Amino acid sequence: MLSKKEIIFPENLLKCAKAKGSVKAVIVNAGKIVVMESAKQAVDSNLIEPVFIGDKTIINKCANDLKWDISKYLIINETDENSTAPIAAKL
Repeated sequence: MLSKKEIIFPENLLKCAKAKGSVKAVIVNAGKIVVMESAKQAVDSNLIEPVFIGDKTIINKCANDLKWDISKYLIINETDENSTAPIAAKL
């Protein structure tokens, strides 16, 4: 991350979110390791079911680097980063 500060969040907020179950979350420009790592943590906490938008090759490489099997999640292949947000908005 860019900041060295510890991330602190209210435990009750996380508890409420976990009680609701996972929700679909569109991950725009997902081909960045920090983005994929954050998505993985959210999936591991049963908070989201990701839909990845970005360069499929790069997304898969990031997932492999994290040793994360993302084969069951939807990946929308879009190599132009400027086109990913409009796709996400339509979803």
